Amino acid sequence: MLHFLTMLTNPYIEKDPNVIMNALVNVLAAIMNVIMNGVWWMTQNMDWKHSLGLTIIFTTLVIRVLMLPQGIQAMKSSQKMRLVQPEVAKIKKKYGNSKDPEIMRKVNAETQEVYRKNKINPLGGCLPLLITMPIFIAFIDLMRRLPLYLHKVKDVYIAIHDKLNEIPEIFESGSDIWNIAVTKAPVDVIRAFFDRHGRNIDIRIAEDFIRFIDKFTDAEWELIKAGVTDPRVLTELEMLLQQRENIQTFVGLNLVNVAGLGWPGIMIPILSGGTSFLLSYITTKMQPMTDQSAKMNQMIMMVAMPVMMFVFTINISGGVGVYWIAGNLIAIAQTALLTKFVMKRKNADGAEIIGTAREKK
Repeated sequence: MLHFLTMLTNPYIEKDPNVIMNALVNVLAAIMNVIMNGVWWMTQNMDWKHSLGLTIIFTTLVIRVLMLPQGIQAMKSSQKMRLVQPEVAKIKKKYGNSKDPEIMRKVNAETQEVYRKNKINPLGGCLPLLITMPIFIAFIDLMRRLPLYLHKVKDVYIAIHDKLNEIPEIFESGSDIWNIAVTKAPVDVIRAFFDRHGRNIDIRIAEDFIRFIDKFTDAEWELIKAGVTDPRVLTELEMLLQQRENIQTFVGLNLVNVAGLGWPGIMIPILSGGTSFLLSYITTKMQPMTDQSAKMNQMIMMVAMPVMMFVFTINISGGVGVYWIAGNLIAIAQTALLTKFVMKRKNADGAEIIGTAREKK
């Protein structure tokens, strides 16, 4: 887990050689670029304030809508699993708690027969999670290397580089900005860069420099600006840096920075854990289990998932936290609506069945 977090919070932006993950990140980036073009137009009169945050929220909505058919199927599978729990419980009661391999084989065979007769896939309820987690990991990767994937962000970053480049000596080897940048890239990363590109990192090249921009602290930026002697260049540079801040800041949070435990970043893990708990709680209430072991598993997940997401989102960028929070809120609304209008029906005898709409009273 520690290795995974270290990989995702690498202090230097480098493209991942993993072909599958890169493909997924590129698809996600393509969706976000289309959405950000629309958001860019909508927020231009506000100097593009909140544009990254709004892009993340709209992207989450699009992904959830695309996943809706799988979500409906998963809910139906979970609902069917719940309705056959009494039959499964009878099988377990019939054979007791024997650990004999032959008895356990019979229990498993009869349970599978119940699932087969009712056309239930025991893993059907896991499908959304199997789709959601790779997208979530891809989103972490995208936020870690934002200027390499989002065109509007990259344009602003390159404009900052070009403006600094109007003061040639600012990029000279041994300058403040050079020394600051070099400290951001560990020796092993510099070596990996050379092996992959056949040259050393050169911050005079825009594509190299933009990998460092989000790693500079406010104090380091002040030091960099102190080296800009032309008042016109300094004014235009400050405008570009303000534009960058407008894009990346959402309700007071810089979405590129790690959320952390300070204020207001701590709100990201709190809301991430809180919405995860609320989603688990609503799902449990709307799809209660009768089997004691299944009920216990539900209770464990209702506590474990929020705690895990609280801890996890402390250590990653705020934008990933916003993605997770928005996804939870959308999932809560979907769960409530699907449960009310799609999932639950009762037959003439009052027994609950799986249907496509609630019967009119």
